[in-house]
Amino acid sequence: MVSFVLRRMLALLPVLLLVAAFAFLVLRMVPGDPAAIIAGETATTAVRVNCFSPGPTRTKMRATAMPGEDPETLPPPEHLAAKLVEIASPAWSETGKLLDFSNGTPRLRSLGKPA
Repeated sequence: MVSFVLRRMLALLPVLLLVAAFAFLVLRMVPGDPAAIIAGETATTAVRVNCFSPGPTRTKMRATAMPGEDPETLPPPEHLAAKLVEIASPAWSETGKLLDFSNGTPRLRSLGKPA
C-alpha cells in the first residue's frame, strides 16, 4: 500500500509541473497587465485589486545581495508592512492602483488601462 501511494505521488509531480508551466505560459500570452485586467472586470464589485512595489528594503537578503550598501538608508520592513495592512483594510477603496515605494516614499499610481 505504501509503495502504491509513493508511486502515485511521484506520478503527480510531472502533472503539477505541466500545469504550472501551462499557467505561466497563458499568463505570459495575455496582452497587458493581468492585475489591471482583473481590476477592470471587478470595478463595480466589492473586490479591490491593487499591486504593491516595496522597492529596496532593509532586510538580511538585501544586505547579502548588496554588501556595499548602507542599510540605514533603506526603510525597514515594518514601515512597509503598515502600508500593506492599510491597503488590505476594508477602509481602502482604491482599485486598479500600484502603491510604489521604489523611491522611499509611497506613490499611488494607476495600473493603466487593460489591453
